[in-house]
Amino acid sequence: MVEPAERERLLAVDWARISPRLRGAALFEEVRPPDQTEPAISTAHVGERCVFLEDDNLCLIHRVLGEQAKPLTCRRFPLVITLVGDTALVGADYACPTMVRSEGVPLQIDEEIVTAWLGRAESGPTSPGRGTAEQEVRLSPGVRMDWDGYLLLEAELAGIMGMDVGSPAFRWAACRQILADLAAWGLQKRWLRRDDVRSWLGGQDRKTLWPEPAEEDRLLPRIEEVALLMGATETPHSPATGLGSAAIGYSMAVVEGSGDLFVPSLGAWVDLEELGRVERWPSRPELGDLLSRFAMNYLHRGSMLGSPSLRDGWDFLGKCLTLVGWYAAASAVLAGRRSVEMDDLVAGIVAVERGYVP
Repeated sequence: MVEPAERERLLAVDWARISPRLRGAALFEEVRPPDQTEPAISTAHVGERCVFLEDDNLCLIHRVLGEQAKPLTCRRFPLVITLVGDTALVGADYACPTMVRSEGVPLQIDEEIVTAWLGRAESGPTSPGRGTAEQEVRLSPGVRMDWDGYLLLEAELAGIMGMDVGSPAFRWAACRQILADLAAWGLQKRWLRRDDVRSWLGGQDRKTLWPEPAEEDRLLPRIEEVALLMGATETPHSPATGLGSAAIGYSMAVVEGSGDLFVPSLGAWVDLEELGRVERWPSRPELGDLLSRFAMNYLHRGSMLGSPSLRDGWDFLGKCLTLVGWYAAASAVLAGRRSVEMDDLVAGIVAVERGYVP
């Protein structure tokens, strides 16, 4: 996100004189991150591209004013840096298609940028569920755990998501069961330490955790469960007044699945009937591997910690996976395909990362 002072500094530059294509173009826009109630500022996008990105894929701000003049959020991209108490979590920003595909040169972490970003985070509001110096994490409404216990649990969930067993949705459902069972057991103690978590995990029969074989859309949340979220993301509305008629109408169109719908995040009209015919979850290992990486990155960078509880955060990941399937199918329709290909899955992940993932 862009700070107001950064926006005003950049608006003082005559960008239309430097690059005629920017004459009359909106350079910044308001967005609503899923973990915030108030809108934030972002550089404007044309399709999937930042308005300041030139045809040669180089940043115009960087070229004209130098790297230090870019907004801090751009300088840290494609990293996601989360401050949890006195711990910094660094992950990948999957709004970058190159990062999603794991292409290009290895990413170098600039400690100066990380420090500057953490300084901004420390001066801002603390998200629900994030700890203090003596960190604690809320597993469920009645159960908390210490930070070391959380790290052990996170490693368990990441290990399951990285297994070559079933589909990513299948493994997501198994992890969801672990969280539910641990939360039920933890009600006896209310406070779980690392040794408690280790003891409980060691006593579980992993075979009982696997869900019954089912289609992907029977394991993940249904599109009806995320339609309101889509309406809130894809249509403008005021946080003060809540969802407007446009957002509700958008959600209803998604659920009904008929007619044409304009999808701003993809910049195109999509035939919803054709979308309903697309095979969203073809059983191809490379597609499953990419979805698993998306889920593990969600874990490692602390996205789950921004929710009221770990169980809520994991359920939100399930909604994100459902949304990835919908946007990937929409991408396939736009390309004239009846089955999701790698390019479509990348487009789906980028759309969900930009619009939904905290």
